[in-house]
Amino acid sequence: MNIMIALIPAISWGLQPLFAKWLGGRLSNQILGVGMGAMIVGSGVYLSISPEKISFGSFMLSLLSGLFFLVGQLGQLRALKMIGVTQMMLISVASQLIISDLSQLIFNGFNGVSGLILVLVSILMIGAIFILAFRDLKSTRNKFLQALVIILFSSFSFNLYFSISNVINTGNFSFYFPQMVGVFISAIVYVLLTNPKSFVQKKSWYNVIIGLLISVSTIGYLFLDKLYDQKINYLISAVAVVITMMGGMIVFHEVEQRRLKYFLLSGGLFALGSILLSLY
Repeated sequence: MNIMIALIPAISWGLQPLFAKWLGGRLSNQILGVGMGAMIVGSGVYLSISPEKISFGSFMLSLLSGLFFLVGQLGQLRALKMIGVTQMMLISVASQLIISDLSQLIFNGFNGVSGLILVLVSILMIGAIFILAFRDLKSTRNKFLQALVIILFSSFSFNLYFSISNVINTGNFSFYFPQMVGVFISAIVYVLLTNPKSFVQKKSWYNVIIGLLISVSTIGYLFLDKLYDQKINYLISAVAVVITMMGGMIVFHEVEQRRLKYFLLSGGLFALGSILLSLY
């Protein structure tokens, strides 16, 4: 049963960038869609579980974590437009694993060497993509470097979101609705500052789908946090890499270079293998 629950954030997270590319639109359309989708899911959770009251401090932290969530999502969507879903997803998950496990190493220490091995392999994965980009993607090197910096920054922002969630999570999800309110408010402010016309454009409403998907994956992850530790949650969610990469290569035909295609596929299979090994 727990495995089936674990598939919810994995599938939602994996499908989200594929839908983002398929639906298209400006970045402001997608961010507004994320905000509206987050508000819908947050409201649904609030009405279905009747959460307990939280302190003013926890409420403000929840709003702040919603800002970090949107900043992370903004970076992911921007990088997606620059280098496509296939490379973006693999680098994103690998970098999140690195940041998460290094944080655990610094503050708590690892239980065994599996976490350290995961960090090293993740670094090698990003390094291999970096080398291949400079050898096989000569015309897009600068764009790749820009996307890499954006993904690393967005991954750090996502980790701040999950770290704050772990601090204020009392097990009843009372913090989730104000988090999604924070996402929604941040999205509104971003659209007002960048492209107010997005409020009346159809693409924004279409992109509510990606907001629903990322919000469902988030609530699924937070639920799993009650069953597994943080590292295991990241590993379980990493199966999304396989879904996104297969969609990027098969549906959108993003990767043309043969060496890069097989490397990305092997990286995705590594993520899946890591998940299976971590469950035993």
